[in-house]
Amino acid sequence: MSLTFPLSIPDYDDIQEMRVRNLNAVSRTVSPYTFSTQVQEHAGDAFIFSFKLRPMRKSRANAWIAWLKALRGGANTFLVGDPHRRQPEGTAATYPGAPLVAGASQTGTELDIDGCPASQTGWLLAGDWFQLGTGSDSRIYMITEDVDTDISGNATLVFSPELRTSPADNATVYVSDTECICRLVDPNPEWTVRADHWHEIEFEAIEDL
Repeated sequence: MSLTFPLSIPDYDDIQEMRVRNLNAVSRTVSPYTFSTQVQEHAGDAFIFSFKLRPMRKSRANAWIAWLKALRGGANTFLVGDPHRRQPEGTAATYPGAPLVAGASQTGTELDIDGCPASQTGWLLAGDWFQLGTGSDSRIYMITEDVDTDISGNATLVFSPELRTSPADNATVYVSDTECICRLVDPNPEWTVRADHWHEIEFEAIEDL
């Protein structure tokens, strides 16, 4: 049976450490005479994730090694999210409701949604993730201002980066187990096998935009 991409990662519990880098296309020029600064912001804005797995025995490491090989150095894609924030810090962790995009043609860094639980203070908190799209269209965004819902279950999300694409009206807004589509940064992944047969694996992923 052939593999279907994007792949899922073998097991979130195996991730010991993650580092996130926000890659922004911002240029800055400093005058050598006055030291005045000019800043130009461009559209590029992506997340890079660095993962370090727990040391593991061969039987468990084999799944990860085979997964890395299947990605063919970044030629193929996979889905991954923040292993330490699988649930939001806000009340959406307990009362998610059924949030949907409220209105088509929305762009930028704000999104009107409905279908949330009514009158929730701190439904999502700054630093929480949400996801739009599924499969190869999966994109994640980070909340930058706490989100409250009104008596009708409406809310406005404020986040970064800007919407990758304008979501359709009534598109599902995912607030738990969020993931985005990525590729390997290094086309030549490697792993370490120690003398005591414990395996050590690290890899970097960048959003596939």
